[in-house]
Amino acid sequence: MDSQIAENFRRLLSEAKGRNIAVAGHMRPDGDCVSSALSMFEILQAAGANVKCLNKNEVPHLYKNLAQFEFESTETFDPKGWDILLVDCSDLSRVSPALKEKLGDVYACIDHHESGTSNAKIMCIDKSAGATAEIIALCATEVGAKISRRAANLLFMGIATDTRQFTTSSTRQESFEAARRLVRLGADPNAVAQELYQRERAQKMALLSVYLGTLKRLCQGRVCVGFLRRADFEKTGAQKEDTDGLVDFARSIDGVEIAALLEELEDGSVKGSLRGRTPEYSVNKIAEYFGGGGHLAAAGFTAKNQTFDTILPKFEELCRKSLDRDL
Repeated sequence: MDSQIAENFRRLLSEAKGRNIAVAGHMRPDGDCVSSALSMFEILQAAGANVKCLNKNEVPHLYKNLAQFEFESTETFDPKGWDILLVDCSDLSRVSPALKEKLGDVYACIDHHESGTSNAKIMCIDKSAGATAEIIALCATEVGAKISRRAANLLFMGIATDTRQFTTSSTRQESFEAARRLVRLGADPNAVAQELYQRERAQKMALLSVYLGTLKRLCQGRVCVGFLRRADFEKTGAQKEDTDGLVDFARSIDGVEIAALLEELEDGSVKGSLRGRTPEYSVNKIAEYFGGGGHLAAAGFTAKNQTFDTILPKFEELCRKSLDRDL
């Protein structure tokens, strides 16, 4: 990891005492977002800051036991007198459009996504990192910040979820080094694994069944896309958070290079979750066309005023260009 990132993290902590800092993560938080936000809540508190932890959505069911915490809502938060630290994203629009209208610059940003730019005063951004939690774990241990056993478990969870148990193309030597340091600080990999992989809601399994039943192969079978309509959530009793990880089942099919989950939203938009088998297919560029972004092998978007029928032809065209290395 670049030593400048650790120095920026040290600066963040050195300026924290007596400062009001609101830690905010992206909407529909995943494991990395939850772990990054809540661990920074603890770390900044220990450094003497007055801290709030914000999100537009609640902590998802899967992470509640490890989190033992609930976010304050970005929608009712008054930012006057508060500095904003963004975690696991670099743009306020991914946190809350309403909050973005109230704010200009952000104070600090910790992120690992390929897409997006930041104008933060203090930036701890490493696009090669496997997870934002990895950056925090490495920086915090490097500068001697206090990390509780709970925070160590949270950070281990963030790395494990974003690297899909240390199997994604973004997994690097530093990912394992961060995990090693966290275990020394009290993280329990077995306990984290039980929470993450042995507590799925029955409703999510029902939603998975629906998604698998919609899978469609495109581009001579090299692309696989599945669909979820609003009615599918009502039928199964599933929640929006239950879509997390479903797209990986489409990517696991032999011969599939690009996988997608397209979800119908209440406001007439289509939300897309994209996965590439390898970074060479740059699914973030597909997502950017529809106003989103992410990593080379994992990205997402929300396309306004679209339906499955209107978005699918362009999506297929972009996938074909990506597969031909022409995107």
